[in-house]
Amino acid sequence: MRYRVYLPWFCSLIDLVKVKTSIAARANRTALAAVSTLLLAGISANASSPPYSLFSIRLSSSDGRRFSPFVLDGRAATCLIFISTGCPISNSYAPEISRITDDFEPAKIDTYVILTDDNLTPVKASSYKSEYRLDCPVLCDPKHEMVAAAGAMVTPEALVFDQSGHMIYRGRIDNKFVDFGVSRQTATRMDLRSVLNEISKGRIPPFSETKAVGCFIPPPENQ
Repeated sequence: MRYRVYLPWFCSLIDLVKVKTSIAARANRTALAAVSTLLLAGISANASSPPYSLFSIRLSSSDGRRFSPFVLDGRAATCLIFISTGCPISNSYAPEISRITDDFEPAKIDTYVILTDDNLTPVKASSYKSEYRLDCPVLCDPKHEMVAAAGAMVTPEALVFDQSGHMIYRGRIDNKFVDFGVSRQTATRMDLRSVLNEISKGRIPPFSETKAVGCFIPPPENQ
């Protein structure tokens, strides 16, 4: 099986070395993502709880609390956006992530940023949140528990779950970045917003997926 790795041209040579040495880990994560997707797809509409592996994970937030981002009761949807602090593409989306958070919070759609950096601490996460003025909660995933369970492979990558815990979207925030080193002046398709707009109107769209373009997520250095 061949894998295409999407990296911006300005990623460091160190990132390229990590990519070369972590193909096997990516394959394992792909297989786990496939299993997770099958489990999610197999939940009936009236199921009382989603799969254990993904929804039981508790992460530390930038303010030191430890909790799961999935508070499904009374909420319309949960949006996870995987970010790396060292990825320029990720960082460029910070303003749009905050706008999405503010625009859809009244519709009871919760947005969380999941930081994938190794050796990340709540203090560093808090500094990052302040620097980039993120309005949503920021969670630390240095051991890639959520990354592996969700099957995230690049940053930024967004996942959306409905109120029953079913995954209904996976992919890019918008289509501004066409490929590594190739971008549009402005986005022409707001993929994530389109899904959230449907949910905010009381409609649950069928599952859809787009290609996320960004920095490859290497495995933690201690693995």
